[in-house]
Formats: sequence, C-alpha cells, structure tokens
Amino acid sequence: MKEKILLDTGPSPRGWHRISTFGRCPRLFYYKYVAKLALPTTEPLVRGTLIHLALAHHYSIMREKQQKGNPGLYYEPIAAMEIVAPRWGRMGLDLLDLCVAAYQAYVATYGMMENIRILYVEEIVEGGFGRAGGPRHRFTQRYDLVFQDPTNGRVIIVDHKTAAHADGNTVTRYSMSGQFHAMQHGGPKLFKANYGGAMLNIVGVGKDPKMKRQMIEPAPEAVALFPIVVADREERIAALEGKDESDYPPAVDDLICVHSYGRCEAMELCKWGQAAARASGIIR
Repeated sequence: MKEKILLDTGPSPRGWHRISTFGRCPRLFYYKYVAKLALPTTEPLVRGTLIHLALAHHYSIMREKQQKGNPGLYYEPIAAMEIVAPRWGRMGLDLLDLCVAAYQAYVATYGMMENIRILYVEEIVEGGFGRAGGPRHRFTQRYDLVFQDPTNGRVIIVDHKTAAHADGNTVTRYSMSGQFHAMQHGGPKLFKANYGGAMLNIVGVGKDPKMKRQMIEPAPEAVALFPIVVADREERIAALEGKDESDYPPAVDDLICVHSYGRCEAMELCKWGQAAARASGIIR
C-alpha cells in the first residue's frame, strides 16, 4: 500500500527567513546557517509548525476534492500533526492538544469547504532581487496557500500565522515584513492582472482561539526598497563567507534577544559561549 503524503511546510532554501535572521543577528545566522548547530526548540516554533502542517493538509485535501482527484493521497490534518509532534519530544507532545483544538476551531469558523478555488498549497516559487544595474540574488519563497476568488477572479496569496491574541498590532507589524514584501513583488509577476494581494491568516491558539483574516496593509515605500534590502544582506553574508564565529557580531539588543515570541533560541549560547553551552547541554 502506497504511503500517504506528509507535506513539508518548512522555510524555503533561500528565502526571507534566512536573510531576516542575518538582519536580526549575524551571530544567530552563523549558528543556524554556517555552523548548523542544533539550537533549543521554542514553543512558538513547534506550535506554528504543527498548525501550518494541519492547514497544508486541510487545503491539499480540499484541492483534490475540487479537482476530482484523490483526497486520500494526504494524511488527514490531525493525523499529520500526530505524526510530526513526537519529533520535538516532550514539548511537541505537550503542545499537540492545543494545536488540535486550534485547528478544530479553525474548521468551525470557516468550514471544511470554503467558496474559493485552491491553486497552490506549500508551493515554492523562485526569483531574484538586486540593486538597479547590479547582480540579482536568488530568492525563494514557500507560499502557504494561493486561492482564486470565484466571484471576481482575484488571486490571493495567503500566509498562515499563529497568535495567542490577534489584535491590531499583530496585523500591523506584518505590513513591514520582508516575507510579505516579497509576495507583493512576486504576485503581480506570477498572476498578472488577476493578482489580488497578500492575506494574513491568523489562527488563534489558547483557551478561546479566535481566527482573523486580513489583507496586508499597504507599505509602498518599503516594498519598493525590498530588492535593496535583499542585496544589502546578501552582500554582507558573502563578505563573511569562510570567516570564523568571532567575525559574526551578536545583536546584543534586548528587543532582539528577548522578543514577542519569547527569548532567542541562541540567547544562552551568546551569553556563555559554545564550550559552556555544550558542557551544560544547551546545545548538542
């Protein structure tokens, strides 16, 4: 019997997550992308990954039904979470019930079959950005969901986020996210006149999970400057290639080392150094 599909919902190979990490903290970039250390896992990361996985399977099954395909190709959303949760050990198992409840609340809010035409689920797109007249730097992005509104033909690119409280600030901060700026560059090129914008799909987690969908607020200046942001960070990353850990400066910024999702996964490593962190079991 053929094994069912378990989708990959992780970051794309050369996407915003990579260069955003460098922008936040070059030392964290070194730990993750150069030394490739096994840093401590955070609860928001596990929670977000499990819910992303459930939604990826939810919409893949929906697409198969719409296209008269085979919905049985994919694991059911909750089954997919149950398979992946143990990979994070105790933390994954402890968060599983919370994530299942959030997914069930999502289905209760929007239903099993929405009036949208699913085009892509977890699709990797590729392009390039650079300074005017300069080299283009490879850039990839994984679209969580792309759908077409059958009432007007508009194509919407959706990114799923999880949040304990989906307030105004939660939505506003993503208007300044390079992840969405990349969508706003790529969407019109891919979908031409049918492109309808980028949408934030917030899945609430907690005792009374709330759902919120909202189009990303306009940020035309930031979007126009996005190619320069990519070029600047890629140039600085290239300049450090082959250098030692000591050449990658840490951010040492209280708003970066401790942020809205908790503390940076490399915080103790930066405080004590690799030798002490290994000796204490913080990293492997």
